[in-house]
Amino acid sequence: MVEICVQQVDKEEKRIYVFEQGTMVEQYRVDQNQERLMGNIYKGTIREVRKGLGAVFVDIGRSQHAFLPIEEMIDQDQPKINQTILVQVKKEATPLKGMKVTQKNLNLVGRFLILFPYLDFVTISQKIKKGAERNRLIQTVQKQLPNKMGAVIRTAAKNQPESALQQDLQELLQQWKAMQEETQKSDKNLIYQAKSTFSKLLLDWMDHGLQKVVVDTAENKQEIEKLIQPNNRAIPVEQETYMIEKYDITRQLQSIEKRKIWLKCGGFIIIDQTEALVAIDVNSGKCIGKNGKEEMVYRVNQEATFEIAKQLRLRNLRGIIVIDYIDMDSKTDQEKILRLWEELIQKDRSKVQIYEFTKLNLLEITRKQL
Repeated sequence: MVEICVQQVDKEEKRIYVFEQGTMVEQYRVDQNQERLMGNIYKGTIREVRKGLGAVFVDIGRSQHAFLPIEEMIDQDQPKINQTILVQVKKEATPLKGMKVTQKNLNLVGRFLILFPYLDFVTISQKIKKGAERNRLIQTVQKQLPNKMGAVIRTAAKNQPESALQQDLQELLQQWKAMQEETQKSDKNLIYQAKSTFSKLLLDWMDHGLQKVVVDTAENKQEIEKLIQPNNRAIPVEQETYMIEKYDITRQLQSIEKRKIWLKCGGFIIIDQTEALVAIDVNSGKCIGKNGKEEMVYRVNQEATFEIAKQLRLRNLRGIIVIDYIDMDSKTDQEKILRLWEELIQKDRSKVQIYEFTKLNLLEITRKQL
């Protein structure tokens, strides 16, 4: 059972908690005053071409010009000063650098599909494993997709009828057409405002088994019901004054702040986050194996895997993650851990890639930020 709790901390901040079977698996802080530009689409004008940098600088009506790599352009041969183009924010600005944008990989996200108007391809989520279903979805989308356009088939498309995919695609195509018309007739720079973190999270979980939303204010209840209603979903939204106590939120959040996390078996893990990577160390601690060292090692490593998979989601850890497991002499036990990871990442909405064990018993993982 998947439930989402929405806590209104103050006028500006919401905190969102996602629970699976009563266990918190994701948590977010949403600052309503903090402007989020990721995914926005702008009409921009090329103001500077820097071939030495392999980039152009685009005026999108903000204080800093956006950085557009030439390899991210549709026409890479002759970028021209004062040329008008549509670009999408790929990376937020920092105090020292303007935002990074793309033209070629500009996309619109739907419920089941992601439309790429400037690319010609069809691909599918790696989480849809069955060959027959993968082939059915790819063939369905290829048949409906206009020439010289691309699409990614999302995990939520699994087992959906052809009519649902067609409707989603048509809505995205209509949206793209409206944006092009807006570009021609309007002087404004912002052509498309990406969905808020809150609405994207809610809509995504609606396709991942969401069964109930709990809020602590009438305003949030009304807002969420408006988001759910157009999707024809019968998901109850309940107002609960003592939500924090009922869901034991304070205690469940404590593990996020800890570097050292104890396991039920007596072992523990240590999580260290650096600029380059996340290092996780697995230790046997107080665990005593009843059937010998090999059994004890596997037991600790197995429990650690469950906890690490949970912490990756709770902390939204990203990039390169290196896990230093307790040395396993048995290749069979290593394979069991790898198979366990394959099961656990199916629950993760982010893209996670698991690699083989190294000779030093290190397991390497990559994870994208949600």
